[in-house]
Amino acid sequence: MTLFSVPALLIMFREALEAAVVVSVLLQLVEKMKMPQLKRHVWIGALVGVAISIVIGIVFIALFYIAGEKIFSGNSQSIFKGVISWIASLLITVVAFHMLKFYNVERKWRQKLEGALEGERLAAAKSYRWSILLLALSATLREGIESVLFLTGVSQGEGVRAIIIPGIVGVILGLAAGALIFYTGRTIKSLKWFFIVSAGLLLFIAAGLVSSGVVFFTSAGMFGPTFPYEDMPWYNTILWDTSGCCNMYTNDFWSLVRALFGYTDQPTALNLMYYLLYWFIVIGLMLHKWYHGTLTDRREAQVGDLKSFAVHYHERQEAELDGKSTKASRSSSDGLEDLEAGKGSDAGPVAEHESLVADESPAQLQQGRAV
Repeated sequence: MTLFSVPALLIMFREALEAAVVVSVLLQLVEKMKMPQLKRHVWIGALVGVAISIVIGIVFIALFYIAGEKIFSGNSQSIFKGVISWIASLLITVVAFHMLKFYNVERKWRQKLEGALEGERLAAAKSYRWSILLLALSATLREGIESVLFLTGVSQGEGVRAIIIPGIVGVILGLAAGALIFYTGRTIKSLKWFFIVSAGLLLFIAAGLVSSGVVFFTSAGMFGPTFPYEDMPWYNTILWDTSGCCNMYTNDFWSLVRALFGYTDQPTALNLMYYLLYWFIVIGLMLHKWYHGTLTDRREAQVGDLKSFAVHYHERQEAELDGKSTKASRSSSDGLEDLEAGKGSDAGPVAEHESLVADESPAQLQQGRAV
């Protein structure tokens, strides 16, 4: 049994990072609303949500530990551990697939929180502080409960002690990454390769838990006898034996590999079949999601970026057209004024000439024609 659970570290890192993203988005929205006094309520809500999550986590994991160690014994305990190993494998697989959907995390939370705040705009201004506080509390509490569920499964596969230190380290690293992203103006997409590698590592760990679950079920006799050799079914026969060089109990390195990836130095055909079946299902699911464009949310993020660009471009075009129409109307009005002024200046000499002609007598006009 290892004392440092890598799945616990990665799970807590992801959940802490997403909680940090929620808090940072709320702080930005409060700043955008020009209500900086509400930042205090964001922090209060987030801290209360974290505190409630810690209490729920302690109670939940303690109950599972008591159930596994005190209530069940013998074959029942092996069956219980096998079930928990498979549940942990399922939960870790879910986390791994969520790891790949990191492109749109900030936009997703921004849209959710902006929509929630928009609904509160109809209420009085005094309710804003409670709305902000409850939003921060509910968001962080949700991430905390997810962490509790995932860690409960992991703790039963590796032990409660194995998740304490890595869980704390994961939270610290997640919050530090969130603060770095917030204060440097970068996005969560900057951690692209970290999330991809972490997802792959978690899938290998989940596959190992499937294999470990088979070992527990086999030891409980659920897949037939394992002794004597003549009575055991073919799928319980040992395929190879590497205990001489890579003993999973006496060698520290292979003990760590066993704890992380479910390595066994004497695998049976049943172990191998379930291990390969897990990868067949996971790879098939990944190909299905990739074909439909849902493996990651990159396409959704790109569509969102295009929509945002189209909206801004349309607004800019409308502003330019409004400016041009205003300028054109001003030019036309200036032209009309100049034209009227020009007409007035041209009419002056004509009127003067007509007045002079009108002043002359008929005799003078006749004399002028004779000349």
